[in-house]
Amino acid sequence: MHQFMISNFGMKYKTLDYHVTGEIYGSGRHFSGIATDFIQYPSRIVVFLFSDDDGADYKKLSAWTINGQTIFLEMSFFAKFINRDKISDFFFEFGSQWKGYFVRMALAKIKETTTQFQELDFYNKRAIINDYLTKELSQLFLNQSNNALNVTEVQLRKIELEEDLEDAVEDKLIELQSQRKWIINQNISIIKKETELIQQYAQNNITVIYAQATANATLIKARAEANAINTEYVGYANAFKLLKDFVGFTDTNAWISIMFAEMLTKLTDQTRLNLGFTSDRQIASLYSLI
Repeated sequence: MHQFMISNFGMKYKTLDYHVTGEIYGSGRHFSGIATDFIQYPSRIVVFLFSDDDGADYKKLSAWTINGQTIFLEMSFFAKFINRDKISDFFFEFGSQWKGYFVRMALAKIKETTTQFQELDFYNKRAIINDYLTKELSQLFLNQSNNALNVTEVQLRKIELEEDLEDAVEDKLIELQSQRKWIINQNISIIKKETELIQQYAQNNITVIYAQATANATLIKARAEANAINTEYVGYANAFKLLKDFVGFTDTNAWISIMFAEMLTKLTDQTRLNLGFTSDRQIASLYSLI
């Protein structure tokens, strides 16, 4: 009887004839049989660590930049078995002590990749370098393992330069930070000016729209008052005509005088203003015409 840990999977391996069965076993208890063992591989993420910390797979990595400067890297990356159907071929190719082989391959690929970047890139473009290393190591592991093992992520944890170069890089980083700060302040100033122009333009539009609305309202009101006056006087005229016909009044001139005098008594202050009568003298002159 053999027990697999919950984080492992594996297959049977016959020790007499070095034969591997095709069946894959997951976590749990499995009967192995006589002269049979189980080969186990992790089903979860496998961590590769390059650091001076205890338990690391390799010490802190020494590499070079595109300028030939030495750079020291503490980093980790994560891999996972993605194709269990390939695990028997993987076993015959790399055995049960497979991790050391992939550590050595990863070291060579990382040192090859760092030579494509400058010293400052490891500070300013760390995310880009992480992604680039992930892609390179993933392709390497998939090719070497026949698509059984894949790298999912790379993390640059700590970066160190030689002392003199590190001081120069720090000065350069401070200079770049000052430049970025100046650019940001300039952009803020430009945005502020543009905002003020937009606000002024909007205020001007509001003023014009308000003036147009006021003028339109005044015109509409004047037209309404004129229509009301016209309706009122037409009503008077029709009423006087009916009255004239009813009483049989035949003196037309006298009747017009009566009608005119009656209508003058109906003039309100607003009506006089609309008709252009601005003084009592003008009204009196109208009465003199009767």
